[in-house]
Amino acid sequence: MKLDWYNIKEIDKIDSPALIIFEDRVKANIQTAIGMVHHLDRLRPHVKTNKSGEATRLMLDAGITKFK
Repeated sequence: MKLDWYNIKEIDKIDSPALIIFEDRVKANIQTAIGMVHHLDRLRPHVKTNKSGEATRLMLDAGITKFK
């Protein structure tokens, strides 16, 4: 049986509430956004939208340096 990408193994070991980030999916979404604008200097994501230092770090790691 194939598990969907959003299924969490051993979910009973995660404290609730918890912010769950599927890093591979976030990285893919970042690359999609970069591809849509064609130039990193045109991309200015809203940091308040994700409210997550981890997600912002992934954007910085992808080369995004300008934020709203």
